[in-house]
Amino acid sequence: MKCKILLALFFVNIMQAQKFYFPKAATTDSVILEKQIPELALKVITEYQSPKNKPKYVLTFLDNLFRLQLAAKDYKSSIASVTAYRMEYADHNMAGNKHLAHEIYSMARLIEKDKNIAFPDALQAAFTTRYESLSEALTAKIGLTLDIDSDVRDHKKRLKAALDKQKDKDSIDYASALALCKNYVNYKTYSSIKPQIMQLFKAKEQEKFIIESKILTLKKGTKLTITIVRKKENTSPLPVILTNNIYAGEFVDAGMGKRAAVYNYVGAVVNTRGKRDSNDPNHPFEDEAQDLYEVIDWVSKQPWSNGKVGMIGGSYLGFSQWAAAKKLHSALKTIVPQVSVGIGIDYPSQNNVFKGYMLQWIQYVTNNKLTDEASFNNDTKWDSINTAWYKSGRSFRALDSLSGKPSTIFQRWLDHPGYDKYWQSMVPYKKEFAKINIPVLTTTGYYDADQIGALYYYKEHYKYNRNPNHYLVIGPYDHAGAQSYGNNYVYVFGYGNLLIDPVARISIDQLAFSWFDYILKDGKNRIF
Repeated sequence: MKCKILLALFFVNIMQAQKFYFPKAATTDSVILEKQIPELALKVITEYQSPKNKPKYVLTFLDNLFRLQLAAKDYKSSIASVTAYRMEYADHNMAGNKHLAHEIYSMARLIEKDKNIAFPDALQAAFTTRYESLSEALTAKIGLTLDIDSDVRDHKKRLKAALDKQKDKDSIDYASALALCKNYVNYKTYSSIKPQIMQLFKAKEQEKFIIESKILTLKKGTKLTITIVRKKENTSPLPVILTNNIYAGEFVDAGMGKRAAVYNYVGAVVNTRGKRDSNDPNHPFEDEAQDLYEVIDWVSKQPWSNGKVGMIGGSYLGFSQWAAAKKLHSALKTIVPQVSVGIGIDYPSQNNVFKGYMLQWIQYVTNNKLTDEASFNNDTKWDSINTAWYKSGRSFRALDSLSGKPSTIFQRWLDHPGYDKYWQSMVPYKKEFAKINIPVLTTTGYYDADQIGALYYYKEHYKYNRNPNHYLVIGPYDHAGAQSYGNNYVYVFGYGNLLIDPVARISIDQLAFSWFDYILKDGKNRIF
């Protein structure tokens, strides 16, 4: 009995040690909150670094640490932790744009204090310094980096939820304190800098690039939004790198175009039907095979084009290139399909089993003119829908009705459980692969969810084409890594985060544009 009492007292002491003073007034008074957060963050940091709380995965540890240090107003340490995070995340500064907003905010606070100037002036100085220190390849990614996860209203909502949890309490447990500090930092950072920093970014962008978005009208009246990006210094016609993007968005489309422009190409990003300024019906996968022939024809004849077109993109964007290859335009000289969806092969069904994820994805890309991030990332909502369907005992066809939004696309896909003419009409089929005599570079990963699709196209090309010029690069990458760069770690279900071999930590972008240089600019084949 004595041992049980001592053990109980031990756990009580542990629980007490994990609680911190946090006045309930801080939940409703922003001035008090501003004063209390740094003090709370310092206490959480001490606990966070203890053996019992320190995460085993170093990236998780550093990700939380730099936010806690920022909350504690230890800006120098926060910047150092962000730098350490990037080095741990990927080699060769390939992740140099990660957490850029938090870093610039910390830099601005230090400049504000050191030079005794107003925060907006300090922010401008910090942004300019950081922007000019980045490689061109990374500057192309800044817009999306600064815009993604930076919905100020969403961060405010999360902070309010964390504060509401503490109402009428004068103490806070360790886990809640950690979450509160992180939510506070995210809201504080983005609400303080977003409007100004986006203006600064756009000004820099206008100095370097010509970015035009226009409506492209096809022969039968279909209207598509296309974004053209060129470096101002490039005044002669250049090869065009085209991407077909269903995940429409201002920063996404411009970013994809800039990815090509910084390698001294013209970047062209066309959105699928129904996206951006197009009012046509959005039927994913169904229209690319006919639309892209006309898109390629148009871009190849523009004054900034030298008549040569290449294509690049991953996942759906990889599928799009195979759709374009179904009826090859003479101007299309090469494709670089990355982690390509094997439509009807590995998505929306695999081994004749449809995926519940397909409805979530359909709504993601069809709910509005851009992408419905709020719905797609609402795990609670989709868990609830899937659970309701499972418990109902109804057929899988009922899933869209149970979601509250019946979908004709969902139902149409279910009408084609085998690889029939419906799917075959979207990409090359059998002997059509024999006509694809342009060079192809496929990338995928051991842990890529669409590896089956990527390898299907590769094998079919070799099966039906007597002399295919088709290279395959496959490595220890997941779906994201095989279309961007090889991180230092890859998450493998059942095994956790595995450290990958340094030789595989390559830039897929650099690989792709070396390929384009070789094919479209008669460069030397130093790729492999």
